[in-house]
Amino acid sequence: MLVLAVRPVQIDPYWQHGGHAAINSVAVDGRKVSVNERPYATFSREPDSFAVAEFKNGDVVRLIEKGPRKTARRLRSDSGLLSAACEFAFSLAPGASLAVVVSSPMRDGVEPRAEAPFDALRETVAQDWRARIGPRKITVGDREVSDTVEAQTAFILVNSTEFAFKPGPRNYDRTWIRDGSAQALALTWAGLVEEAKAYVLWYAKRIYKNGMVPPILNVDGTVNRGYGSDIEFDAQGEFVGIAADVYRISRDRAFLSAIFEPVVRATRFIEELCARTDAQRGPETRFHGLLAPSISHEGYSKPSYSYWDDYFALSGWRNCEFLAHEIGDKTVVAHAKAKGREFAANLTRSIRMTAKKMKTGLIPGSADRDDIDPTATSVAFEPCRVEDALPPELVAATYDRAAARVKEISAPGFKANYSPYDLRNIDAFVSLGRYGDAFRLLSVMLACRRPRGWRGWAEVVWADMRAPEYIGDMPHTWIGAEFSCAVRRMLLRENGPTLELFRAVPDGWWAGEGITLNDLPTAFGVANLRAKRVRRRTTVDLSLTGPAPERILVRYPGAKHARADGSPCDIHADVITTKVWSRLEIDF
Repeated sequence: MLVLAVRPVQIDPYWQHGGHAAINSVAVDGRKVSVNERPYATFSREPDSFAVAEFKNGDVVRLIEKGPRKTARRLRSDSGLLSAACEFAFSLAPGASLAVVVSSPMRDGVEPRAEAPFDALRETVAQDWRARIGPRKITVGDREVSDTVEAQTAFILVNSTEFAFKPGPRNYDRTWIRDGSAQALALTWAGLVEEAKAYVLWYAKRIYKNGMVPPILNVDGTVNRGYGSDIEFDAQGEFVGIAADVYRISRDRAFLSAIFEPVVRATRFIEELCARTDAQRGPETRFHGLLAPSISHEGYSKPSYSYWDDYFALSGWRNCEFLAHEIGDKTVVAHAKAKGREFAANLTRSIRMTAKKMKTGLIPGSADRDDIDPTATSVAFEPCRVEDALPPELVAATYDRAAARVKEISAPGFKANYSPYDLRNIDAFVSLGRYGDAFRLLSVMLACRRPRGWRGWAEVVWADMRAPEYIGDMPHTWIGAEFSCAVRRMLLRENGPTLELFRAVPDGWWAGEGITLNDLPTAFGVANLRAKRVRRRTTVDLSLTGPAPERILVRYPGAKHARADGSPCDIHADVITTKVWSRLEIDF
């Protein structure tokens, strides 16, 4: 006997913003079931028995637990606690099979069709998704890494609407420029540049006249007026940053023309936010020159002077300068350059003053909360690339703390929870040359994917996988985008006119066929790369379709000799420096 039940509860429990789902009417009519006067499901065959029940010391499952029990086909109640069960009897000979097809629409306006050829439809949908995602862009010797990177592209698209990239499928039914900009970058690097451009252009049309970037939009494009509305000021730099990143890859002049004026407006609002602070704080204080307080930082429930916002603001000025140079607006170039320098000096000064006040040799998370948050600080490395504003004497100890946290959450006795947002620290560890810490964190993050085998992350990970506690949305595609981007930067990173390869490659990535980058979009055109290790030699074949980098840096620990198209290369501290080449041979 197969029993399919309709019950007044959501899959998500109450601690996951789920729980009760009111059912006030149920009707079973042949192969069709209606709930609350709407089509709910159709079956490929009529149930042999059915029951509908009001809640009385248990739902319909209690009613039929001792055997089939037919009831009236329809029932109404104001309790919201109705339930129904449809039972299908069968007898199977050894090796035989039986299928009952259930068609249940996931949104209004869709007619359930249990007679549809679902096997064929499934194959068609799979082929459509394969065509949309395109050929795999990144393949390494560790198959789990390659599969997980590609899965994030699909998850982002599944969670998205026509224009908006959402961080999750259920709890976060809206779009933040914070989450969306990371996802747009991941899609850009996955070859889906048009989808990323459409998102940026869609957002650009919704920037206020005064230049404020609304941090949260509803999926229909209206401004979300819920918690966080208009007081998350990281949005300014995030919008400018993703506009610049998409242009660096696409080199689309029409796109540049469309986003340039909104970009300039967004950076001018940064000035207004700094003016608000300066009007309340004197030039001698640690707050001088910072953005006004906001709640952008995930852990801040009240407006604070978060350095997170300031890292994005500084990147906003620098990206504005880049875009102005590209479009040929010398006035904006000069203004953005001057403002960027001024802002960087104020930011570095503030961090030093706050660290001194706290009597700590660590980088503070904010100017007013006496907190340390390496994961938030890591955005200064990527995607902001403003790490030069961090006081160098405070950096090492800050990331010692981050490394200690990795060991803590991966220890056998760990009982609490953490967020895979910690993925951001991979970028910082790599930039600082702390490769062992980067690889250790990468392994921890791969181990905390949920459910196992699905290659996605929840927003919150509990040591006890079955803990009845909040996990956020899953798959969480902001976290997934951070993972994809981190892996891409480990393998290939543009740094102005320089192309950096293999910045941080775990030994396992060289296994089997090694490393393949297939039609990977870069600032130097489309890159195709094949790298394989055989005995004591690694051979790398590379082609680029766009403007050539001025130099290529290849990090290869233990390299003894290297030849680029037959010519000897310089090697210093495991880094090979060359001009553009088609084949690089490395002896180690």
